[in-house]
Amino acid sequence: MVFNALEMFLGGIVVGGVDRDKVEWKGDDGGVLMVASCYGFYASFRTPYGPPNKFDCSLEKIWKMEVPYKIRTFGWRLCVNRLPLKDLLKVRVKYIWKEIALWVDKPYVSEEECLSCFWDWYSFCKGKNLREKKRGVIWLATTWTIWLIRNGVRFRNDEWNVNDMVWSIKFLVWKWNCIGDITYPNSNFYEFSKDPLLFIS
Repeated sequence: MVFNALEMFLGGIVVGGVDRDKVEWKGDDGGVLMVASCYGFYASFRTPYGPPNKFDCSLEKIWKMEVPYKIRTFGWRLCVNRLPLKDLLKVRVKYIWKEIALWVDKPYVSEEECLSCFWDWYSFCKGKNLREKKRGVIWLATTWTIWLIRNGVRFRNDEWNVNDMVWSIKFLVWKWNCIGDITYPNSNFYEFSKDPLLFIS
């Protein structure tokens, strides 16, 4: 019965043998071919249906962060569930999130979803008057560090501890602070680690 229905459905389709199959990407509304428009098109299939909500623009904000391109791609893939990171916010790494929250004097909020966690950090940094392109840097540095350690543990049997990871995250945030409009350090690492929100510009 299913075969008959399929045969009826395909009955009116005529297959032409003249041209080769091809995929054509027409770019954005202005006809310009950009990587961002391709990502936006891809992300549109994963945006929940219904009225607009704050999660709909998450990918756009991540894509505009002043961090290395591969980190933007990582954050983007993370938020559309294209990475095997089910344990990213689970119990064993919550100590890391708590330490980073303590570092910037932020109330710790337990989040089980990456998008919720991103918006919690983004809103906090917005309240501290950080520039828009810097508001997700701490979140990206933390998730990227956890991702690297997770791969090391899984594939090389590496050992890890919370203290080393926290200092790695602090260093990444300091290093990425020099990406964008500021191309040189505005503080040394010691000064930055004491009060990061003062120097993130």
